[in-house]
Amino acid sequence: MRRPWTTACAAVIDGALCTFRASIMAIEHCADNYVPGLARYAEAHDVAGLIAPRPLLIEHGTDDPIFPIEGVRQAYHHLARLYSLLGCPAHLELDEFDGGHRFGGARAFSWLDQWLNSTEENHTHGP
Repeated sequence: MRRPWTTACAAVIDGALCTFRASIMAIEHCADNYVPGLARYAEAHDVAGLIAPRPLLIEHGTDDPIFPIEGVRQAYHHLARLYSLLGCPAHLELDEFDGGHRFGGARAFSWLDQWLNSTEENHTHGP
C-alpha cells in the first residue's frame, strides 16, 4: 500500500550542485546563490545530503561555466560516501550530459517515475 507522503520522497538537483569553493566563491553569481555565513558551517553537499537516505539524482552539464563539473564531481563524491554509510548507495545517481548551465532532463523523468511509483519496501524513506 502506498503511503501518502507529506515530505519529499525523492529529489533531482539539476545544474546547481557544486562545491562552494568551485562555484560561488570562485565566480560571480546572482545574490540568490548566497546564504551569508553558511560556508563557515557547511558545504553544498552537506545541505544536499539532508535528503538522505531518500533517492537523489544530480544532473549536470559538463560545460557549465558557473558550476564547473569538477566541483560537481567533488560534491557528488562526498554525497556518495554519505549514501554508502547509510547503506543505500543505489539511492544516489549522477547524470552528466553534454551542455552548459541548463536543465538536462534526459534521466530525470524516468528516474523520478522509478522512485515515486515504487513501493515503500523497495527503498527507505527518511523521517
